[in-house]
Amino acid sequence: MGKGKVKDKHYFEPNAATTPIRAAGLSVLGLVAWFFATAARAEDVFVDMELDQLLQLDITSVARRPISADETPAASFVITQEDIRRTGATTVPDLLRLVPGFEVADIDNSYAAVAPRGFNWRSSNKLLILIDGRSIYSTAFLGVLWDQQIIAVEEIERIEVLRGPGAALWGANAVNGVVNIVSKHAVDSLGAKAVVRYDTNNAGRFFVRQGFRLGDNGAMRIFANGRRDAGLVGQDGSDLIDDAKGGAAGFRLDWEPTARDAFTLQGDITDFQSEQPLGFLTPGPSSVPRRQTVLGDSASILARWVRSFSPNSGLNIQTYYDRMSRQEIDDDLFSVADNFNVEASHFFNFANVNTFVWGVGYRHTFVSASSSGFLNLDETAVRQNDFFGFVHNDAMLLDDRLLLSAGIRVEHSGIADWQFHPNVRALWNAPDDWRIWAAVSRATRTPALTELGGNFEFGELTPFSPINPTPFPVELALRGNHRLEAEPLIAYELGARKKWGDRASLDIALFAHRYKDLIEANVGQLTPILAPVSPGGPPQTVAFELIATFENETDATVYGVEASLDAKITDFWDVRAAFDTRHFEGVGISDRNILGVGAYLLRRSPTYQARLQSNFVITKDLDASVWVRRSGRILDTDIEALTELDVRIGWRPTKRAEITLIGENLLKSRRPAASDLNFLPTMPGLIERSVALQIGLRF
Repeated sequence: MGKGKVKDKHYFEPNAATTPIRAAGLSVLGLVAWFFATAARAEDVFVDMELDQLLQLDITSVARRPISADETPAASFVITQEDIRRTGATTVPDLLRLVPGFEVADIDNSYAAVAPRGFNWRSSNKLLILIDGRSIYSTAFLGVLWDQQIIAVEEIERIEVLRGPGAALWGANAVNGVVNIVSKHAVDSLGAKAVVRYDTNNAGRFFVRQGFRLGDNGAMRIFANGRRDAGLVGQDGSDLIDDAKGGAAGFRLDWEPTARDAFTLQGDITDFQSEQPLGFLTPGPSSVPRRQTVLGDSASILARWVRSFSPNSGLNIQTYYDRMSRQEIDDDLFSVADNFNVEASHFFNFANVNTFVWGVGYRHTFVSASSSGFLNLDETAVRQNDFFGFVHNDAMLLDDRLLLSAGIRVEHSGIADWQFHPNVRALWNAPDDWRIWAAVSRATRTPALTELGGNFEFGELTPFSPINPTPFPVELALRGNHRLEAEPLIAYELGARKKWGDRASLDIALFAHRYKDLIEANVGQLTPILAPVSPGGPPQTVAFELIATFENETDATVYGVEASLDAKITDFWDVRAAFDTRHFEGVGISDRNILGVGAYLLRRSPTYQARLQSNFVITKDLDASVWVRRSGRILDTDIEALTELDVRIGWRPTKRAEITLIGENLLKSRRPAASDLNFLPTMPGLIERSVALQIGLRF
């Protein structure tokens, strides 16, 4: 890369999360594609990368240094810009449906439950999410709040996904996976762009961007996007909650003053508003739904300096600050979380055999909260200081046929004291283009502030009801516990990859996750509440109290398999398939799941998932995608097996315009929302079918 040529940008980004072996396979719907493709004999195609190019794509999150996706000893996946365009998806959770093993369920049209390998619920508390290396996982909010992430998919370069533990490099809470959303370099966003989308259910979105050069070696873009998501409806079609709406604005500046240095400065602000249909337990004969307003906003700024000493050596220093606030639960809970993070990492090659990566960092978190009614906190202000360091080594042996990787991250948390996250990985370049890999890893999830010091008042169970046969009301409560410890995981993984030239590839991963000391709601005994029933009379039972307390209590194991196949049938037609299934041990149905958390959330995952996608080019200006998904029923819930069908047709009348027609949820006019995956007791609602028209213009 020469000085003054910003287009030759640095691609050493030690803030990513893994490889591309993407979903693919044979679909019956592909016969339609064959008919149109062979009839048209398109002169041009929309596909950005061939299969072989994807396999050679450099990624950084498995080893915190550039490494070929085909050589990663981990279950990994990359969502490219072409994947984003072909799906027509406008949110990151919808895009994560492409990833084998990822469970994505819509709690409503703005909030999704996202998790790999179990524990799926609204806060994704065992999945670490990064945006350009900035963590949006919050211990104050029990994980990731997807409704407040107003991310413009047009600005995403790629999404790197690691399935399985990534704590040896990324730290606590990278338990079942790591997702890093990598935004485009500013030089890839020059000029103006505008996108407008309108859905038949009165939803829609817009996106505008302006990019420009800063001298000969810099570039910058500014952007804004907004969205409106349709609310849920009841069985009779009436509105259960109003539409959700939110917007974001931001910028990114990239400057490369020398051939070895690259600076990035970026920031954004967001604002969000939605509703939830609360269904708290009440003394009456049934739960009474009421609309609860959710308000949220956030802001962040990030700076990064990358110094490339050689193709085999580089330094990365990054710092960021972000602030997130949220108000919900009938305005009872208002919380603000401020985070400051700084870290440095360095990789270098030693003796042409070993590649070392090491780094250190510091994170400060300040959380303030006020609450009353349903939730009360023991502490209204908490400060937390975390320090960490890591080291990782890759060794190429046996004439580069065997890769051995080992590393450990040590961190001290104000919540969970010292934590150790080691891992050992190996990859063998076997004959006939097979790649066989294995890994053993340890990771932990730290308790959230609400688990440590939260006091939840759930209301009363009605007398003589199915879950309360007594003649007295039963008051339910859940108490925090400051003695909680982190939840450890030991993960065993085995995988294989195979490619057949540039026409097809196969990716299989087997895993056994052994969890210990999962945090549960340990329900105590029914305790009578005594009070005089008449003036001066003796105390008598007037109600019962049932109190649950968070405890490190349960061990559980999950076994699973994830597989994906990518096949290019002709130059104009490719098909992709993915399948995953899992089996749980040590976790069964219990009366305690009325307040079930921890291990019971492990069961709140579909028993299996299958996905088929057929992509084809009709003419050089017209292409289409058909996407079918099937998920099994979710245990311990009312969520039944579901089949979904999405169709996208894209037309480029000119090089600067694209018109897209998107149909979602086409098999049924309405489908149930996954309300059982919400932490709060909410009333079930339905998500309506939608057809959208999207117009994109570049200037």
